[in-house]
Amino acid sequence: MDFWLTSEDLPDPENRVTVNKNGEIMVSYKLNNVEGRDRLKASLQKAMKQTNCDVDNLYVVDASFFPSSGAVNPALTIMANALRVGDHLLERMR
Repeated sequence: MDFWLTSEDLPDPENRVTVNKNGEIMVSYKLNNVEGRDRLKASLQKAMKQTNCDVDNLYVVDASFFPSSGAVNPALTIMANALRVGDHLLERMR
């Protein structure tokens, strides 16, 4: 089973994208929140071991699985996912 875990960096005024006087894009970034990411990863690994990865009846159709740092409004994606999962459930119940 594949699983994608996403965590977020904490806000940091030193992390930024700028343009220098030559018009070049400059990225200033310092990794942070490593401890939180590691705890989240450990919690997920523990939960997956306890359930033997049996998540056959788990369907997420809201925004709870989206990272909160998205750059665009996810409403249409959330609706499309809910419709896709709804179709899947209807097919499964037949």
